[in-house]
Amino acid sequence: MRVGGTGFVVAIDGPAGSGKSTTARLVADCLGFRHLDTGAMYRAVALACLETETDPSDAPAMKRLLARTRVGIVWTPGAAAGNGVLLDGRDVGREIREPRVSGLVSRVA
Repeated sequence: MRVGGTGFVVAIDGPAGSGKSTTARLVADCLGFRHLDTGAMYRAVALACLETETDPSDAPAMKRLLARTRVGIVWTPGAAAGNGVLLDGRDVGREIREPRVSGLVSRVA
């Protein structure tokens, strides 16, 4: 944890499936912080790869994909299930948790 110019930044690292997001959400709730699930952002990019048949190991193709793709977070104070994730304006909160996305996200990250 470090103190920034306007607040705190807390980073939690660990292996897949270890409960990082759950822990982060609970800690954020207890401390009154916002929780930014960067893993969800990587998952949104993985979904974009699947939808466009982009190979994450193809750096030029990824650069093109990322240049035209927008990932957004919808902040919902007190949201028990986290915040919304948008891919080019479309809510993909459920889709990014599908096994096909989970299988690709580590290659994207």
